[in-house]
Amino acid sequence: MSDQGQHIEQENDHKWFTQIPNIYDDSDLDPYDFRLLIHYCRVGNCYQSVRTTAEICHISVGQVVASRTSLEKKGYIRTTTNEKGTISIIVVDKWPENFAKYSTMRDARQDGEQRSQDEQGVHRVNTTRSQDEPGCSCGEPKNNPPKNNPLEEQPTEEPPAKNPASRPSKAPNGAARTTRRRVAKPTKEKLSPEQEQVRNRLMHVFLEYSEAPPPTSYAQRNKLWHPPLEEIARRCDWDGDAAAELVKDAIAHMNKKGLEMKCPASILTAALGIKRRRANDFDDAWRGF
Repeated sequence: MSDQGQHIEQENDHKWFTQIPNIYDDSDLDPYDFRLLIHYCRVGNCYQSVRTTAEICHISVGQVVASRTSLEKKGYIRTTTNEKGTISIIVVDKWPENFAKYSTMRDARQDGEQRSQDEQGVHRVNTTRSQDEPGCSCGEPKNNPPKNNPLEEQPTEEPPAKNPASRPSKAPNGAARTTRRRVAKPTKEKLSPEQEQVRNRLMHVFLEYSEAPPPTSYAQRNKLWHPPLEEIARRCDWDGDAAAELVKDAIAHMNKKGLEMKCPASILTAALGIKRRRANDFDDAWRGF
């Protein structure tokens, strides 16, 4: 079992780091399953024996087999075995599911969803100072020391009558003060008509070259289609021609790897990787020049 070969298939265009979806961290994976899954995501396409995987992950050979079986049952990887006994491990693409889940959570926070009473922070009690009492800095003693016996009943005194004239108005010429209303900042940058035209062009390019079905709902279009296409266009400085070529190259890359494409969220990682490699090649050429 320790010498059994493994062919690991995972799309990873990053050379010095690894990106994982947040859904991994919020899953029910135990430490061994999580460690093995991160290793599969990092190594990309390679051949590796079970013993080598165990040594890298610092777990036993039996634990590698057990965690691999657990990951397959939970839907994070798929495995097939050829006639030579080599196991092909394919990491399931969780990015579309990750986009759908966390974009919904972000929209809920941006829409001003208030926390429940149990989630509210601890409120302050008796923090009002009188006008004659100055504030104290760190390390200074309080002007009013605590009472020796706070439970002892103290004689109650009637509060002094409020004098409306004692509080001057902040408005000029004695005018009545007006209540200042807080205006919420926009939660999302609104696209210009030219930018919307570029994004719609990228949608047509993706549908034409990927042969994926179009979005069936307004929510699906706004969560799994528009955000990744806008990110690709933003990385290309909203250059329609450059962004369209980047989408085509990402789709060709996914087809070459035999990976499934259901929406633009599936090609976002590949597109950003291609864009990054081109920028690095340009930097290297510029240094050589």
